[in-house]
Amino acid sequence: MELIVVITLISVMMAFALPRINTALFQSDRRAFSQWILLTARSLKKKALSTGVSHILQVDLDNHRLRARPLLEPGPQSENFGTESKARGRELPDGFRLLDVQFAGGEMRESGTTAVRFYKKGYCDRALIHLEDAAGRRITYEFQPFLHQVRIHESYFSY
Repeated sequence: MELIVVITLISVMMAFALPRINTALFQSDRRAFSQWILLTARSLKKKALSTGVSHILQVDLDNHRLRARPLLEPGPQSENFGTESKARGRELPDGFRLLDVQFAGGEMRESGTTAVRFYKKGYCDRALIHLEDAAGRRITYEFQPFLHQVRIHESYFSY
């Protein structure tokens, strides 16, 4: 009788635990990448404000990479950064791809390299970065100029 009670209790606990384990295992790459974007955006705003130098989050749409760096020369928000930019950065997890980057003025980049700028006054470009996973689910990271956080939308959000 005791053995039946113990097996029943273990079964009930496993019934509650397994969905959480599956979710954590399958979404750990996405969660880690989302956390990296959130922390990087916050860090770039703080660095730009404290150092007085604008920074950028460089988005390489063709190679599915992102890279944070100081902006040493003034220039447009979308420019060709050359091959040096591919050397370091954060690659998207397997099964994820960058779809496009959309800026508040309506400009949309679907290929090449572009950047979200973080200005020395403490604000950033208003931009959306769109991703898609292997299952076709789309995720939007929304950069807002005066907030230190990035909003995450579980769909393709557009201006």
